[in-house]
Amino acid sequence: MLDFNKIVFESTYNTMILVSDRNKEMVEQSTWMPEKGKKTWKDWMSAYRLACTGFKKLVEESYPKTEACIEQEGLMAVPFPEVVES
Repeated sequence: MLDFNKIVFESTYNTMILVSDRNKEMVEQSTWMPEKGKKTWKDWMSAYRLACTGFKKLVEESYPKTEACIEQEGLMAVPFPEVVES
């Protein structure tokens, strides 16, 4: 049941990291930004990456707990309503 959520989360996380990497490359190649600004940006992006990694770890750790809760409540296989054609 959570497979779709896992795929969506993984795709979103990968996109966030990709944007972060592209921003890092852009700042490193910029000639107009002073070195102090580049250092500040790199520090900020390092903190951002660390926070994203921690968040991903928490989400991945919560999946088994969520699945156990869903199984306990008997919600694992919710049937779709039947379509009645007239």
